[in-house]
This record gives sequence, C-alpha cells and structure tokens, in this order.
Amino acid sequence: MYDDLSKVLFVDSSILNYATFYPGKLLGSTLTVGNLTNCEQIVELSVDAQSYTYSKRVIREKYAITSDNQLPFPLEIGEKDTIVNSEVKHEAWYIENPISKELTKRITLKLGPKAEQEFIIVVRSPSSNLKKSGASLLSQINIGVLTYKDEQFGLKDSFEEFLSVNYNNSMKEFLRDRKKLAVHQKLEILLAGKVDVPSVTCPKELFDADMKERLIPVVVKKPVGSAALTSAANAGSKFRLPFKNNGPQEIEIEFTFAKQSSTICGPAFAPTDSKGNKSMQSPIDFTIGPGGSTLKLPPNGGLNNLNLTAKFKNAYQLLCLKAERQNSLKQDKKKEGASSQAEKYSHLLIAKVKDTAILFSFIIEVTVVEQSSAGPSMS
Repeated sequence: MYDDLSKVLFVDSSILNYATFYPGKLLGSTLTVGNLTNCEQIVELSVDAQSYTYSKRVIREKYAITSDNQLPFPLEIGEKDTIVNSEVKHEAWYIENPISKELTKRITLKLGPKAEQEFIIVVRSPSSNLKKSGASLLSQINIGVLTYKDEQFGLKDSFEEFLSVNYNNSMKEFLRDRKKLAVHQKLEILLAGKVDVPSVTCPKELFDADMKERLIPVVVKKPVGSAALTSAANAGSKFRLPFKNNGPQEIEIEFTFAKQSSTICGPAFAPTDSKGNKSMQSPIDFTIGPGGSTLKLPPNGGLNNLNLTAKFKNAYQLLCLKAERQNSLKQDKKKEGASSQAEKYSHLLIAKVKDTAILFSFIIEVTVVEQSSAGPSMS
C-alpha cells in the first residue's frame, strides 16, 4: 500500500459547495483528479452510500471548516454531533462519465503517468421528501486507488497484461479483489448544498370557509345596454394583483391561466346543452399584461404586481342583449328580479418558477355585478 496518498493523487478541491438551489434543479461542479506518479494508476470514484451519518466535529476537522461561509448551511455541533448522509435519503449525487456523459454512482478508470482527468460531480435536487424549510444535503465522493505501490503499471508491465494473467481479463473480478484496498487507500471530497423550497403568496387571497379554499376575489362590472356592453368589451376590467416572495432568493415567476374555468353561479339565461345542463365555462377571458407575464420577486418578502384584464366573450354579450330585450316586458322583469343572483366564476392562475418544475396555483373568483350606467368597467 502507499504510505501517503497525497504523493500519488491530487485533487483541485476538497470541498464542492453547490450553495443554495431550488427543487428539481440539476447542477454540476468540476473536480480535477491528477496522477502524480510516473506509473499508471487505477482509480475509482464513488458516491458514499455506505455511511448513514457523519460526525459534524470530524467533518469540521477533516476539511478545516472554520467559517460558516465555507458551506451553504451552518455545521453547528450543539447537542447533536451527527448529520445524516443525504445520499441515503435523497440519492441526489452523481458522477458524470467523461466519455459517455451518463450519470453514475461509481466509475473506474486508468490514469496515465502525470495525467489529469476532469470530472463533473452532479447534484439532482430532490423534489420530494422535503420540509418547508428545505433540506441540507451533505455527502462525500470517495476516490480510491486500486493499485499497490510495487505494481508500477506502465513501467514494469502494462495493466492490460496484468489483468489478462491474473484475472482472466475480468475487470469485474479485479474490482471485487481490490474492494478492501479502495476502502483503506482513498481520498474523500465533501459535497454540500442546500435545497430552498420557495414560497409565493398573494396578499389579496382570502380563505373561503364554504369551499375550504384560498381565493383571490375580484369584481367585474357588467354595464346595462348595448352601447355599454360594447364599451365594456373593448376596455375590459383591469386588475393589479400583488405577489410576495417569502424566500431568501430572488425568483422569476411565469404566469399563465389554465384553459379550463368553471361557473359557480351562472346567469338565468345561460345556454343549455342537449341534456338541459347549463354551460359550466366562464364567459370571461383573462389576459396578462401590460408589462408581460413574467415577474421578478425580490427576496425576503419582496412584492411585485401582475396586471390582468378581464373581458366578456362575444357570445355572452349577445346573450346579455337578448336577455335585456326579453326583460323589457314587465312579467319578465318580475321574474328576473325574483331570482336575481350575482354571477360567480372561477379561474385558475398558474405561477411557475422559471427554469424549474415548481408550480403555484391561485384560484381567482370573479363576481359579476350589474351597473346601471354605461361606460367602461374598471376595477
């Protein structure tokens, strides 16, 4: 065995700090491994899945961690000295094969004399089994040397000849035989990252006890008269909805409306299908803007406003005009007055954190109210 591995291999970093990232992200960091000897070395890189926990005290001493800035989370000892190996719970760490580019947990290669090899160590941020506060990911990469000091491949014999004579050209048998050697003759690289679970809310959201849902209530005015309807259709009702970022990082949100909408309480004149069921789609179209459909939200409670415009669909406007003519008769007016209810519709606004698979959803409950005077409807 080698007495001092620091004279056999070198690595350009003993700590890979991935900082803070969101669930679902795929991040890579470069690790260079070099052979300092004049002979070939068989080297194995593997993600540590054997250790269930690490001692915080040992980690701090081994990697000379003297400042909290060296890791994305504090490694305070406190009452509990251990921290769970994140590979056991999340299996988030990978090594990219330099040739095939596949992600793997273990890779073995031959390093020529004085040669270097660059590896990309990848973290695939978990999206499940996370607390609201996120997760601290800590693990290690083991770099094992599978050759003995006196073998000196490339100087005496080639490794290929050695493998043929002693292991019948079976790399699998060679690795099995050198398994214990890799445990005792290794370097270790610390991997650390923190998953931050974002939180986005709308200060205008209210809890509806009947529906047991959080809703954003808005009101759209429906003018009376053909001229008023035309004016309202052109202008639409405009809203500014504030959104708040409760997390420690700035985030960029992309907003879209779901294609489906629903009717909570429709008008008496709503059209029916062949079975006599009234239409369940909202007669309102929402558009996002001006200002675009993307918002940047500053961290730690930062706010920004999303501009929305709500317009009535043409078919709905025609039905309103038709109903208005019918209600001009006295008996229809009485009938309408007896059963008049505010129309309510539900729309789903989806907020996606840019470049991630993280989604938030907000239910917008639209109440349509009558107004007696003509003019564009604004809210």
